[in-house]
Amino acid sequence: MPYDLEGAAAFTALSKQLETTGLSRFELRRVGSIANAVEIQIEEGYGNSEAVMHLIKALYAVACTYEKARASKIAAVIKKMESLVSTMKA
Repeated sequence: MPYDLEGAAAFTALSKQLETTGLSRFELRRVGSIANAVEIQIEEGYGNSEAVMHLIKALYAVACTYEKARASKIAAVIKKMESLVSTMKA
């Protein structure tokens, strides 16, 4: 199984952008745990692209639970993640 270190690093950089969205530490953990699961899939060479897409949908679902201003900031980061993932899929 190929290890995509470059892809994981790019995704991690986007994940760090979540810290600028105004989420509390607890909220960051909630979103970050899902983002971490996506990163693991990337590291493993997209072992399951369907799982990645479900995880991206889960990130959007969690973002929708926050007030509108923060949700839109989170959604903007997730959109970048989704774009990155779609260009990297094997």
